[in-house]
Amino acid sequence: MKKILLVIMFILSAVTFSNNNGRSDVEQRVYDFIKSRVTGPAKLDMEEIYEAVINSSKEFDVDPQLVVAIIHHESGFDQFAESPAGAIGFMQLMPGTAKSMGVKDIYGISDNIRGGVKYLKKCLNKTKNDIPLALASYNAGLGSVLKYKGIPPFKETRNYVDKVLTTYNKKFGGNIIVNEVEFKREINAVFSEIAFSNADEGEI
Repeated sequence: MKKILLVIMFILSAVTFSNNNGRSDVEQRVYDFIKSRVTGPAKLDMEEIYEAVINSSKEFDVDPQLVVAIIHHESGFDQFAESPAGAIGFMQLMPGTAKSMGVKDIYGISDNIRGGVKYLKKCLNKTKNDIPLALASYNAGLGSVLKYKGIPPFKETRNYVDKVLTTYNKKFGGNIIVNEVEFKREINAVFSEIAFSNADEGEI
């Protein structure tokens, strides 16, 4: 009887492994999310997009679920998206930020995503891993977050933070809320080494 149970458990685990191609639960959710969002000719690049997200997230120790939520609202997974302000690609990097993040091909799938994840990691580091504030920094710049000691009162930025968090919470089971009170208590310690003069220039 024990042998039969072991055989059944082995078969079930093998089927699960096969269905997910060895992906973890988080990686499978990321894969499914990308698959549901990428349309048209871009579907041919889906695997490359997925690999870029996973590899960059592992390199910089960032949740890949947050990364794809950001890409969804930044560019809609459009590799060649350009904003009126000049932000480019999946992660909507400004050319200056891309250069400071070591991006060589701003339109390249892997290069753009890696640069965006690296930038996000710096935002997280500067805000003590406060995700809402990191998102605000990613969108509006660290200088604005410093100036207002929290999420800036810009409609675009507040909508952006809300939308990304809504996707992250609903699609990936997150439970992130804005914690500006705690941030205000720590802001001097967190940002004491950053000069306001270069924060607006994309110091992060």
